[in-house]
Amino acid sequence: MNFFYFLLIISLLSFLIFTVNEYKFIKNKYYLLLLALLILFYCIVIAYRPITIPDTETYINRYYMMEWEDVLTFQVLSRNYLIGFEYGFMVLCLIFKTIGFTAEQFFLILYLLEFILFFKASNNLFKVEEHKNINYYTLALLFILIFGLYYQGIAIRSSISIVLLYYAYSILKQKKYLKTIILCLISILFHRTSVVFILGLIPIFLYKKKVSKKILLLLWIIMGITVVFNLFAIFWNVIAEIVNQIDVIFHLNYGIYFANVNNNIGGRIVLSRLLYWIIYGYSLFYYDEFDENTLPLINTISIGCVLMLFIGSLTTSNRIYDYFIFYFIPLYHNLLNKTTKDKRKLILIAFTILFFIMNIRIFE
Repeated sequence: MNFFYFLLIISLLSFLIFTVNEYKFIKNKYYLLLLALLILFYCIVIAYRPITIPDTETYINRYYMMEWEDVLTFQVLSRNYLIGFEYGFMVLCLIFKTIGFTAEQFFLILYLLEFILFFKASNNLFKVEEHKNINYYTLALLFILIFGLYYQGIAIRSSISIVLLYYAYSILKQKKYLKTIILCLISILFHRTSVVFILGLIPIFLYKKKVSKKILLLLWIIMGITVVFNLFAIFWNVIAEIVNQIDVIFHLNYGIYFANVNNNIGGRIVLSRLLYWIIYGYSLFYYDEFDENTLPLINTISIGCVLMLFIGSLTTSNRIYDYFIFYFIPLYHNLLNKTTKDKRKLILIAFTILFFIMNIRIFE
């Protein structure tokens, strides 16, 4: 485990060093090659992580236990070891398993593909054609810190779904509606909670007006009070009792999120909410400068913050609102481009330290 942390720290430090100095060598011919090597090293470290990290052993064991017969004959509900796994993920695992890949090799290829899709979606989002117009190192580091460490390290099914929907989000602005719908449907096959984000896409793209900054500041204040005092815990205790009486099929698919209300102030989920609260507040300082590409991002994040207020007390509720919080990545890429080099460096260092500490708490 200590060796894993050592390699992970080396990976993050390498990314940080090159990211804070990105403007110095962005036109260097080895710019993208070095980025690819850094990403490959990070993906290898995460793919071959210790099985003591939460959910890792479960994913590896189920990868080897899955059989085509269970999926093709719809025997999932009668196989205890498959309950909770979506069909899309099982089929993907079985394809790689049939080819002959080990679980770790499957993880590695999956993470590399997620990076590729993430960069492609970011290019769509920022409407750029050449890499000099986008800071890929900054994007990659933010991707790892805000998303990769937790979702690629633990919540693998959600990681696939979130990246797929990010790509769908990026092409929706180009009015590629059919392709967007197909990607949304595919994302559900990898994690059922993606339904919430898909429904959230409707108001995001229908509402074109700029939300009042005062309203967002009020949301930020309420969010801070709610997170600190965990005000919705009592409310969700009642809801949890109701859900436990609902039809067994619904309970098997969604009941886990209501099974236990998080009443404590410790733990990764509350720490992450405090951290998101801070960076959301900081982003509002630049709200008046947001252009047409940035406004949909802050609107998306704001929906996630509202969800965080209401469902933050639920077990693994972050698997729902993180679909929206994910958009801090492109948002902060834009914000960092507007800041001075010294401030940019401080923000990146602070992000690296805080998100590393937050995720290490879960790895233990």
